[in-house]
Amino acid sequence: MNKLIRDALNRMEALVRLCPGTMSLNYVIGTGAALAIYGIRDSFDDIDVSVTPETYARLIKLGHVSHYDESFKVNIITFKELNIDVHSDAEQVKQPTEFIHGMRVSSPEVILEMKRRMRNHPDRKREKIARDDKDIAALEQLIRSRK
Repeated sequence: MNKLIRDALNRMEALVRLCPGTMSLNYVIGTGAALAIYGIRDSFDDIDVSVTPETYARLIKLGHVSHYDESFKVNIITFKELNIDVHSDAEQVKQPTEFIHGMRVSSPEVILEMKRRMRNHPDRKREKIARDDKDIAALEQLIRSRK
C-alpha cells in the first residue's frame, strides 16, 4: 500500500472513530483524494467526503458544526484536524463506487464526469483548468486500460 493510500485510510479511520455509528457505507470519497488513490495525482491536501442527508444529520446531532462553503455553495462539516470536508449529497453517494483498501471511492467514470463539469464552469480559474485537463486525460487513459 502506497503512502497516499495509507494517509487517506488513516484519516478515514480517524473520522469513523470521531463519528461512531454514522459513517458505515453511507459515504464516498471524491475528486482530489480519489485521484491520488487511483494513482493519477502525486498528492492531495484535503479529503472531500459526500454522505447521505441522514448521515449528515447524525453528524450534526453528534455536535459537529456545519457551515456554508461559499466556493462550493454547499453546507459542509470540516474536520480540521483530519483535513476532511463532509457534505450532504445523496446523489453522489448513489453513484458507482469502488472499494480500495476498505475505502469507498467514486469510480473513475464518475470522477471524469465531475472533472469535465468543473473544468467547464464559467468561474473556473485558468490554473485549475490546466490541472483539470491533465486529470481528464489520465482518467480517460485509466478507463481505457480497464477495458
